[in-house]
Amino acid sequence: MKRADIPVWRRLLITPDEMAALAGLTTKTIRDYCNQGKIPCFKIGNAVKIPVKKAEEALEILAMNREGFAERHRADELKGDKPKRRRTAL
Repeated sequence: MKRADIPVWRRLLITPDEMAALAGLTTKTIRDYCNQGKIPCFKIGNAVKIPVKKAEEALEILAMNREGFAERHRADELKGDKPKRRRTAL
C-alpha cells in the first residue's frame, strides 16, 4: 500500500505541512511550535515528523490556553480595565 493511499488521519507520523492543513494553521506556525517544544516532533534525516496522537493533544492544550486568554481579556474589558501601555524610547 502506498503512502498516498493512507488517509492523513490514519497515519502515525505526519509532516508539518500536513499538520498545518489539519489544524488550520500555517506551516510556519507548526514549525515554530515544534521548535519551541509545544508540539513534539523529531527528524528523520532532513524530514521533520510529528506523531499524530501527541500533536492532537498538544493542539488541544494550546486551544484551551488561547480560549482562557480570550476569556480573561473579555473579563478585563467588562471590568473597564484598559491594557497597560508600554513606554517606548524615542
